[in-house]
Amino acid sequence: MAFLCNKLPLVLVALGGVIACGQAPTESGGRLDIIQDPEVLTLALGERQPIPGTARTVTFSAVPNDWRCPKDAVCISEGGFGVALIIDNAATMPPVGVPALSLELFGHEPKVVDGMSFEVVSLSPEPMLEQRPAPESYVLSLRIAPAP
Repeated sequence: MAFLCNKLPLVLVALGGVIACGQAPTESGGRLDIIQDPEVLTLALGERQPIPGTARTVTFSAVPNDWRCPKDAVCISEGGFGVALIIDNAATMPPVGVPALSLELFGHEPKVVDGMSFEVVSLSPEPMLEQRPAPESYVLSLRIAPAP
């Protein structure tokens, strides 16, 4: 079992939780702690950053939906957007196997996962009437805080 657990990025769960791997708590932060204070991270599309105070990282992996009102238009509604994130074990660079958590956020609604709240502060650039943002130009400001 120890050999199997050392090869996985975070957790192996088979048949509804019969097998689970993880790290015991250590004073040096060896376990996957929950963030203690709110943090705002700025990520370019495809960028991976550590979640401060934890043994995890967050990757801004995609913008599957962007239907925001163009900034040079008058719209009946402001529209919205969705962003996709991957949260995984920082000890595995690059990630090996299946990521621990895949998360999609819609608009500015926070989502609580694994004891942490994830909320979009901003997504730029804003779309224009004649031109939607190129995928590689997206930048996400993401607030990560302890779950309420």
